[in-house]
Formats: sequence, structure tokens, C-alpha cells
Amino acid sequence: MDTSETGFEKIIVDWLVQQNGYEQETPHVFNKDFALVDKWVERFVTETQPEKVEQSMCFASPSERLKFFTRLSNEITKRGVTDVLRKGYKFNGSTFDLYYPLPSELNPSAKVAYEHNIFGVIRQVMYSKLNTNEIDFVVFINGLPLPSLDEQRSIVSYITDKTAKIDTLTSKLQQEIESIKEYKQRLISDVVTGQIKVC
Repeated sequence: MDTSETGFEKIIVDWLVQQNGYEQETPHVFNKDFALVDKWVERFVTETQPEKVEQSMCFASPSERLKFFTRLSNEITKRGVTDVLRKGYKFNGSTFDLYYPLPSELNPSAKVAYEHNIFGVIRQVMYSKLNTNEIDFVVFINGLPLPSLDEQRSIVSYITDKTAKIDTLTSKLQQEIESIKEYKQRLISDVVTGQIKVC
């Protein structure tokens, strides 16, 4: 068994493909301009929402296709991949779903929709147009990249740190509020008992 970094990557990718039905692509399909796999996005949207594709004319011409992916890339930059996957993306008056969540057993139509999701993986993704830096492998849902485990840990660490600071500030503010309330009660009591004269 190959225990090198490359061997380990291969084991993971093979497991995703063979055991979980992920599609594997070569690195050249990753679109560096949009930071996604446009052919997977287009396939998913076309197969699952043909009426919206027709109405919005998003793939009717190369210029409309370019607008579609440019705006999608901007939305991902602004809102984040997770939000775009959860809430969709609006283009030319149509809101496109970009992911169908795992349904309950009681909803057969949602199960059919879920099965249209394209889970994909690509090894050795060169993500920059400025250099040859690459990520060992990237997992995609319907062409949109998911953050790597390292990125997820970094995000969780950042959020945990910020949440702890917010909790500390909230606690201090709560203590100050309680002190002000106690002061107010003492002041009222002192005025009522005549210890402080009000003119």
C-alpha cells in the first residue's frame, strides 16, 4: 500500500468515486476565471431546471453564458459557497437552485431531485492564474467547490475565537447593565428614604 501523500490522495479519491459515486475529472476542467467547474454547473442546471434555463436564456449564447458564470462567481465571492448552495442564485429573473438537500424518506420527488446532484472530485487543482500553486484534491457539489478540511478548520477556529470574544463582551456588558440597575435602585431608595434631597 502506497502511504505517500500522493498515494493517500489516490486512496481518498478512489473511495469517493468507487464507494460514493463521485465523478472524477481532470484538473483542466476547473475554470480558474470563475473558481468552479462550469460544465458541472451547466449540466446540473440544464438537467434540473430546463424551464428556467429557457426563460433566462442563460446559455443561449456565449455572451449570456459568460454573464451567467461571471455573476455566479461574484455571488459566491460575496455570499460564500454554502449560502449560494443553500439559497440559490438569481439570473435574468430566474432563481436557480444549485443543490437539492438530502430528503426525508416520505418525499419521493425530493429524492429524485437529490439524485440529480453532481458530486465531483478533482486532483491537483491549479487554482491560480498567477502561479502553479495547486490543491491536492477538491470536492465539488454541482460544480461549486467545497472548502477543504484545513480551510474548514481555519473557519471554525476563526468563528470560535470571534464568538468567545463576543461572549466575553456580552458578559461584561451584562455586568455593567446589572451595576447600573443596582445604582438606579439605590438612587431611588435614597431619594424615597430622604437620604438624598431632590430640589
